[in-house]
Amino acid sequence: MLTIPNMFLFYRLLAVPVFIVFYMFNWQVATFVVFVTAAISDFFDGYFARKLNLVNDFGKLMDTMADKILVAAAFICITSTGVVPAWIAIVIISREFLVTGLRSLAAAKGIVIAAGKSGKLKAVFQFVTVSVLLINFPPQPFGNVLLYITIALTIYSGAEYFYNSRHLFASSAKENSKKESLKK
Repeated sequence: MLTIPNMFLFYRLLAVPVFIVFYMFNWQVATFVVFVTAAISDFFDGYFARKLNLVNDFGKLMDTMADKILVAAAFICITSTGVVPAWIAIVIISREFLVTGLRSLAAAKGIVIAAGKSGKLKAVFQFVTVSVLLINFPPQPFGNVLLYITIALTIYSGAEYFYNSRHLFASSAKENSKKESLKK
């Protein structure tokens, strides 16, 4: 199913190893270009999916996964050079794993959790922050401000996903309670 949105999605996934290699060789301009084009492809992926009426569960899931992989790779690379404190990368990547787990729980119940506004804003800030940090070694105050806004949005959007999905936990607890009652 090679649609226009999926071509952008696959480009984003294929850009990750290229980004990593360019980063390892300290090819700053090439690293920046690959990251920015991959980040921009996220916009076009969603735009064409909506415009061509190609929005589907595969795209909703894989689009968010591609974003998470790209952002995780970027923050791990940048952390490895000491530009970003490790705790920030850990919080960002942990949030992504937790939200993915939440989406998996929802999917098991036949529910798809699409990206919300705070999640999209978080993604934009992550993309912009990484882009600024890639061209701004060492990060000046602007890069640091962006970094702390990004971490705040990351935490906030993760908390919002869990708060808005609290019904999933309540229904899971009820299901487990019923199963335990049947075993007795």
